[in-house]
Amino acid sequence: MKSIKGKLTLITTLILIFSILSISIFSLMQFTSVARSVSRSIIEDNLQSNIAVMNRYIEYEFGSLNLENNTFVNDQGEAIRDPQDFIETFIEDINAIGTLFIKEDNDFKRIATNLRDTNNALVLDTYLGQDHPGYERITNGENYLGEATLFERNYYTIYTPIINNGEAIGIMFIGIPIDEIFHFIGQNVERNQNTIVGIGSIVLTMSILLMYQYSRKLSNKIKYLTNHSKEIARGKLNKTIEERYLKGRDELSQLAHSYQETQKNLSNLINKIQESSSNVSDYTANVNDITEQISASTDEVAQTMERIASTTQEQSIDTQKASESVIELGYSIEKSGIAMKKLTRVSQSIDTRTQTGTQIINDLSNKTNANEKAINTIFETIEQTNESSKKIGEVTKVISSIADQTNLLALNATIEAARAGEHGKGFAVVASEIRQLAEESTKSTEAIQEMINNLQSNVNTSVESIDQVKDILMSQVDSVKDTQKIYVKINSAISAAIKIIKTLDESGLQMEDNKNKITEVIGNLSATAQENAAGTQETSASVEELSATMAEINKTSEQLTEMVVELNDMAKTFEV
Repeated sequence: MKSIKGKLTLITTLILIFSILSISIFSLMQFTSVARSVSRSIIEDNLQSNIAVMNRYIEYEFGSLNLENNTFVNDQGEAIRDPQDFIETFIEDINAIGTLFIKEDNDFKRIATNLRDTNNALVLDTYLGQDHPGYERITNGENYLGEATLFERNYYTIYTPIINNGEAIGIMFIGIPIDEIFHFIGQNVERNQNTIVGIGSIVLTMSILLMYQYSRKLSNKIKYLTNHSKEIARGKLNKTIEERYLKGRDELSQLAHSYQETQKNLSNLINKIQESSSNVSDYTANVNDITEQISASTDEVAQTMERIASTTQEQSIDTQKASESVIELGYSIEKSGIAMKKLTRVSQSIDTRTQTGTQIINDLSNKTNANEKAINTIFETIEQTNESSKKIGEVTKVISSIADQTNLLALNATIEAARAGEHGKGFAVVASEIRQLAEESTKSTEAIQEMINNLQSNVNTSVESIDQVKDILMSQVDSVKDTQKIYVKINSAISAAIKIIKTLDESGLQMEDNKNKITEVIGNLSATAQENAAGTQETSASVEELSATMAEINKTSEQLTEMVVELNDMAKTFEV
């Protein structure tokens, strides 16, 4: 079995080795990454600076470039000469690879370059290719900056389009070989790696020595605390921890303080256990008495629960019957509601017809009154006609008397005319005509008198008929008035009946609501009764369980008394 010191030394050594290796590897990776990043940044700055110089150099040598017939021309329209000499001269000054492209169809052709293929031949009249990663950016008038492999060699490149009227007509290219640069960085990383490994080995050795001394000190303190804890386990609570192990702020010193506090607390606990054990013995005796009293009480509660259960069962049966009665009442109320609705419709129909009858009676009354007025007018007219006929009769009598006298005078005149002879002939003719007129007047007056007699007879008959009609009409008027009064009473009675029916209908609706509420209440009562029955059963079961629990408590208190005795004996084994 290895000691704690050996384990601490081994674990610490492994941790240090892992930490130093991790730091070394991370440092190398970071150094390599930073070196590459810095190198790329320097190369990019160099490329951008060189491409700017190349652009200015072209403008200085040739001016603004235009494209005509797949050839670069200057502002005067002259074709530029010897671009290859320009490239070789310019590129020698910056120690890089340079190329000048010209647009041809939808691609760019190399017309001047110092780039060579694997056979060391210049790669003139070759094309960039539309599959080049920078093709789209270049055609959009943007620079392309990045790594590229050209003829099996790696370069860091920059492509800058030559723009004319917003169109890329050519490309300026500069590339710097990066294999030599990264090889140089790798050599530096290797040298730094050896240095880091040497420093790490020295640090690791020193750390192991320091950890050995520190782990030895920790091991001694742990051994002492282990031995002290064994003494506590054997019940020796009267030994104290040495002061030198309590000094310090590390975890082991805190552990020593915790041991000392635990030892004090255990001593106090043992003392309290001894005191409590005697108290518990007294309490258990009281508990036995109390459990006996509770057992007696639970028996009484059980009997009471049985009576309550019987009552709740009867209540449940009564509520069930009441629920059935309420359901039957609901059916009756529903039928009454249907009958009331039918009665309401019939009453409304009767009311409508009664109002129609009242209107007809009112019209008949108005017409009867009009007939009465007309008959009175006819009666007055007939009376006036009768009076007029009497006056005409008197006049005809006068006319008849005058006609008789005229006839008599005409007769006398005829006699006198006869006496007068020839002189009286004309007068006799006149007298004869007068006599004829008198006779005709007499006949007319007789005819008029006969007509007046007939008229008076008819008037008398009409008066008698009118009197009879008037009597009948007055009787009819009285009947219409009586019928009108009866219809008014019928209307009043029907209105009152409709109000009563509405009240009954509202009462029926209220009874329906009350029936629903009663049903709900009875349902709640039934549920409550069932719950009460279940509750009483549960209570009875609880009482039985309580009785069993009291028995268990009584048994447990006896066991507790025995345990207290054993605990007291065990507490005496500790030295406090």
